Amino acid sequence: MEQALKRWFTTRRAAKHIDKSEATLKTWRSRGIGPPFYKPMGGLVYYRVEDLDAWIEQNGPQFTSAKR
Repeated sequence: MEQALKRWFTTRRAAKHIDKSEATLKTWRSRGIGPPFYKPMGGLVYYRVEDLDAWIEQNGPQFTSAKR
């Protein structure tokens, strides 16, 4: 059971995993874009690690400015 829970991230942990803000993930959910998520009864939102990794692979890294 504990091993299965390690495969799921909260919004906070998912945002860190893909290097985005929690607000960005919330906006994406409301627009129907971004990585897949699961929202069971109770209001908390979860993301599967496998889905986040697949989303990163498909969308590639997104940089907002060049590092110097």
